[in-house]
Amino acid sequence: MMINLNIKTGFWLSFLLLFLGAILTFFLGYQLLFSHAKQDINKSFISSSQLVSYNIDSLFKLVENSVKAFGNEYIYLYETLPPMSAQDKQYWQQNYSIEPDKPVHFKSYPSQIEPTYQDPYPGYLLFNDGDFNEKVFKHLNVFQNINAALRNTHETVDFSWTYFTTTNDMMIIYPYLPYDFIDEGYNPTQKHFYLAADFENRQVGWKEPYMDFSDEGMIITASYPVYSQQKLLGVASQDITLNQLTTNLLDKLNVYNKTLSFMVDKNGKAIANTITEYLQEIDVINERYYQAVLHYRTDEGLASLNKPDIQKSNYNFLNQITENVIQNAQNGFINFKYYIEGEPYQVFATQTDITDWYIISVIPEDVIYSSLKTSMLLMALLIISIIALSYLVTARFLFNSIINPIEQLSHTATQARDGNLDVKSNITQKNEIGELAKIFNQMLGNLKNSLNEIEGYSQKLEQKIKQRTSQLEQNNQALKLLNQEKNEFLAIAAHDLKNPLQAIQGSAELIEVTVQDEEFKSKQEIIDFASMINISAERMFDLIINLLDVNAIESGEVKVELRLDNILPTLQSVVDEYEKKAQIKDITIQFTPELQNFNAYTDSKVLYQIFDNLISNAIKYSPFYKQVYIRILQQESCIRIEIQDEGYGLSLEDQEKLFGKFTRLSTKPTNGEHSTGLGLFIVQKLVMTLRGEVWCESTLGHGATFIVRIPRNSDTIF
Repeated sequence: MMINLNIKTGFWLSFLLLFLGAILTFFLGYQLLFSHAKQDINKSFISSSQLVSYNIDSLFKLVENSVKAFGNEYIYLYETLPPMSAQDKQYWQQNYSIEPDKPVHFKSYPSQIEPTYQDPYPGYLLFNDGDFNEKVFKHLNVFQNINAALRNTHETVDFSWTYFTTTNDMMIIYPYLPYDFIDEGYNPTQKHFYLAADFENRQVGWKEPYMDFSDEGMIITASYPVYSQQKLLGVASQDITLNQLTTNLLDKLNVYNKTLSFMVDKNGKAIANTITEYLQEIDVINERYYQAVLHYRTDEGLASLNKPDIQKSNYNFLNQITENVIQNAQNGFINFKYYIEGEPYQVFATQTDITDWYIISVIPEDVIYSSLKTSMLLMALLIISIIALSYLVTARFLFNSIINPIEQLSHTATQARDGNLDVKSNITQKNEIGELAKIFNQMLGNLKNSLNEIEGYSQKLEQKIKQRTSQLEQNNQALKLLNQEKNEFLAIAAHDLKNPLQAIQGSAELIEVTVQDEEFKSKQEIIDFASMINISAERMFDLIINLLDVNAIESGEVKVELRLDNILPTLQSVVDEYEKKAQIKDITIQFTPELQNFNAYTDSKVLYQIFDNLISNAIKYSPFYKQVYIRILQQESCIRIEIQDEGYGLSLEDQEKLFGKFTRLSTKPTNGEHSTGLGLFIVQKLVMTLRGEVWCESTLGHGATFIVRIPRNSDTIF
């Protein structure tokens, strides 16, 4: 005991002496390391700021090259394209629209419906009251051949639009700008994006940041004047949104907590800010004046700009920091200390080459140095930990021969007592303790094998009981579902058959009374009563047929013979059959197939029943005087059939249960027609037998479209 005590005392005394030595070493080297680390931090942040500046310049250079390439492509097409054909001229003269005080708006998109805001189509505009001269046709000829270059320029970076403005007030713009967005009296050659071009040097000019009317925030425009043989053709322009661009770049400078980074132009106009509160001030003030008016400048700085509409920030420290940067701007990097509410901050600023914008970062000194102190402390702790670990290894070696083996064996025995028979003693010493551990491990192994055999028998028995119990529960649940379906079937069948039978009975009694009436003179009454009986019988017949179809489907009695066949004749025959039924409600069926052959692997009899149900529903749920549209399309892997009505549409709740059995929807037939609630259930099951799929697309109040896809290949399954 005394020997162990002496060893432990010596170990901890040595550890304490080494720890004190490490603390002394750390204290002596702290000042030197701290000084060098501060310099390294400044150099690192300078490099990061310059890298952000370089990224912005590189992006703007990319935009310059992109808009130049677009302009040069315009020159090439203008000089090399043959004159527009008479047929094309006639097309453009017939496909445009114009309103009072509005430009000519050409139909530059393939569909009959005008695209929406920023759809991927070009827009062609002419601001000259519809005067179609040769110059107009010359530019239109280029417009219709430059779409690829227009899209490629647009996809260079995130922005609002790419466009070309001719000297005769024509414009092509991408993506699409709806006609309603064009202001009255709009004169594009007098707008900022046109005048921003550097006509003197025939180079790309930049419009200073301004607010975009499309709620994209602040944007900047690159404009390139385009000449053909010394003749000005117009200006190619590209808009770039700044919020996302500048914020993502500035976030790279926020390597420290509480870092504020922002960007201003050479006059101090606020462009971006990494702090939400300050960024919101930019958006609020600029949106209030509908232009970029917020500047980070002092009153003296604003006065020097001589611009009446500009506004300064409500945050004076931003104004003062920016003023200091602008007044002390030099080639290279700017760094100075600034105090905010008595706390020292380091200010770093650099300037971009192309736009002369300032990138400014403000960092609390305590944040920079506290990170440094923390790093140095962690380093010291690491050194001390290494020394302590060395002594712990030595202590382990000293006690390993006696104390540790006995403690480990005791711990192993305790775990075995508590039921953990997987535990083993890892003692491998060549002595009595090692031999004891070996015998102990053998005893645990034998005990574990015996318990495993017992547990195996128990698990097998338990598994069999669970399997039998699960089987019984499944069978019981299936019986409950079958009983529920049987009850639903009887209730619906009784309900749907009762009304027609009552109608037949009532009509028969009326015939009997009418015939016995001495004043009976007309056969028409008998005919009317007979018609009522016939209608009621048809309703009963439809219900019975549907019930038989459901029974055949669910019992697997539907025989399907799939073979390659033309779908069109089957669909046409169903359409022809329902033409007269549709005329009763003054409904027009629109069906004009584009091809004669729509081959797919199908069964024409099953397909006929599917089309019959869907077209019948479209007419049944359409109001009077509406249209039913039927389309058939050949796609790569399938034939697609669409049946669209102009009825009242389906709610989301109805769509979820649309293909259920005995489904009652909130939407009702428009002329008192009968519905069994089984038609769409049958349709879905029959489509599945053809390895196809069916679904519905509908918005409440705007009709419904049922879509069926039938595979064209024998190995395709939907």
